This record gives sequence, structure tokens and C-alpha cells, in this order.
Amino acid sequence: MKNTVVNYEAVEFKGEYIYNNFGYRDDDFKKNKNNEYRVFFIGDSFVHGSAVNTPYTFDKIIETKLKNNNKKINIYNLGIPGANISNYLKTLKQFKKFKPDSIFIFLYLDNDIRGDNKIKQFSSALSYFLEKSEILKLIKHNLDKKFYFSEEYLNKFNLSEKIKKSFKEELLNVHQLASLFRGNYHLYYNNLQYLFNNSNNDKKRMLEVKKISDEINAKLYFVIIPSKYQVKSKYQNFPKREFGMEFNKGIINNDLQTDVNKWLETNQIFTIDLLPYLRKSKNLNYYIIDDHFNKDGNELTSDIILEYIRKDMN
Repeated sequence: MKNTVVNYEAVEFKGEYIYNNFGYRDDDFKKNKNNEYRVFFIGDSFVHGSAVNTPYTFDKIIETKLKNNNKKINIYNLGIPGANISNYLKTLKQFKKFKPDSIFIFLYLDNDIRGDNKIKQFSSALSYFLEKSEILKLIKHNLDKKFYFSEEYLNKFNLSEKIKKSFKEELLNVHQLASLFRGNYHLYYNNLQYLFNNSNNDKKRMLEVKKISDEINAKLYFVIIPSKYQVKSKYQNFPKREFGMEFNKGIINNDLQTDVNKWLETNQIFTIDLLPYLRKSKNLNYYIIDDHFNKDGNELTSDIILEYIRKDMN
């Protein structure tokens, strides 16, 4: 996928992905800083910008807003769809030689808390390997398409013909159906909270991220991205009706965020929790069907992060 343009279309959005010399959705990475302020954005599909066009990824929005700044800013989009904390650490180790001034690690808690489950850790490592291998990625895509978009698989779910047709045409992310296997979403988040508080692997990796950041003298932030089901209850209506997802009444609580924030603060890691901003916003910042931010969500997130970057640059 290096130095190529890929066009993607879904029910709710169209996107153009431009990949650089390292296979990331960004301009080419250059080692020489040339008196620029360098920022790393490390995360999963939210950082990659999987559900928006190129000008609306976090990095491009902020770079555009700081275009006329006295000092040049260069934000590295190091987002990998499907990645998690283990992958974020590997990415930082790989690119620390590019000497960032600030590092923002984006945690999508819905997917990033893995606990000490060895099967999940192996699955995570395998997913990362497949994502970074171009040939295996193509094979995996073809196998996924053949199975997950088949009539046989889709018939396992109680889908309307309209929704089933959209899946067959690859206009919806078929892996959204995997959310059904989580059971009740409120209980699922209680389980994530338990996993975080009673496991060590994720915490060890976050501490190692901090250690590396300190060693290269980079300012470190962890940005916590909530599930849309924690933000507004209206996001639950579509998946309940069309996919059969289970929810208790009301939005999911923020107990998981509270515990993660407390642990990060105890370990002197600065946290930016997006949940209160998103709850306060009058906009729908996520798509109704897709779980990612739309343009408004990316704009809101970028504006929050922009304030911290401005302070660090001065």
C-alpha cells in the first residue's frame, strides 16, 4: 500500500486514503527535523481516520490550523486500524529515532483493554502482523470477504434485507456484527473495568511507553476515546433495532474511564479524557451505524488536542 491512493466507500461516508513511504496514512516521514516541532499520534483506526476523508484526520486538521504558526509543526499519523496498546508500544519503539517533541497515545478503551488473556494477546499480535504485511493483508481480506460477506454467515443474524444487502456490497463493516458476541454492552464495560483493574500486561506496556518518552525527552499524553454508547443513548437505537445488540437503559457509565484516569495520574502520565467533552457537545460526533467519529467528532477532538500542542510549542 506504500505511496498509493485507496478509495473507500461505506453507507455513511467516502474516504480517500493516501499511504506514505512507511505504509501509514500520511506524507512521507523524513528523519531530519529541519527546525520543526514534531508530534506523534499513535493509535488505531481513530488516528488512522478510517471513517473520514484525508483533510479530516486529526493530524491534518491540526496541521492546517497551525499552518501560519511561527514554528512549523509536523504530526506523524501512526494510526493502524485494529491496533491496541501492545501495538502502540511497538510503533513507538520503531519510530522513536525520529525524535518527537510530543507523543499522543490514543486509547479506544472499547477495544484496547486486553487483560492478561494469552489468546487475546496472540490474536492481537497476529492482527498487527497481518496489517503490516501487504501480501498477507490481501489474502486475509479475500478470505474475510469470502466468509464474512457470504449469505451463510449473514443468515446467522436477524438482519433486514436492506441491511444484509449493504453488508454484501461491503458498504457496512461486517465486523460490527461481532459486537453481538459481547452480550449486554453495559455488562461488557463492567468486565473491561474488571480486566483493567486485575491485569498487568496493558499497564506494563503503558509504563514502558512512559519510560521511552522520558528517555527521548518527549512530552507524553494519553487520549482516552470513549465508546459512543457512553456518550448518548440515541446511538444505541440503530444497533438494537437492526443488529439485535443488548443494552440496559441509559448510557453506559464512565467507571472504566475513572479507573484508567486514576491509574495514569498515579503513574504521572497526563491524560486527556474526551468523554466529558463529547457528552457536553450538542453535535452527533459519531456516525449512527459506524462506531468511529465523523467530521464533527474529529474536529472536536483536534481542537482539544490543539490547545495542548500550542502550550507545548511556546
